[in-house]
Amino acid sequence: MTNTARDITIPSADGGAIPAYLAMPAVVPAPVLVMVAAVMGVDAGAREWVDRYAEHGFITVAPDFFWRTTPGPLSSDVPGERERARGRSKSFDRNAGVRDIAAVRDFMLGLPESNGKWSLSGYCFGGR
Repeated sequence: MTNTARDITIPSADGGAIPAYLAMPAVVPAPVLVMVAAVMGVDAGAREWVDRYAEHGFITVAPDFFWRTTPGPLSSDVPGERERARGRSKSFDRNAGVRDIAAVRDFMLGLPESNGKWSLSGYCFGGR
């Protein structure tokens, strides 16, 4: 973990709060990378990716886009959690997800450390 990584909350467009993991690079201003995690959520592996991108100069954030239904990371090593992951993927509201991505983007671009450029990346569930 970078020494500037932390858990934050980002206001959603409809008044909720999106939990997220944020890592800052050593040099700012910097571009923003919004990372959509795999179906297991913002787990240790996702946090490692966020930290790596920050080490390469990106302000990186991984929001918990499942915050509306089944929040938090899941583990494929825990019985039943793969099925929970499939269930939350199937029940995911894409329209709300797009609004959440826009809210995260706007929040992140509003940070004084942002240079105004941004990108979106995803893995597994986040790839679609």
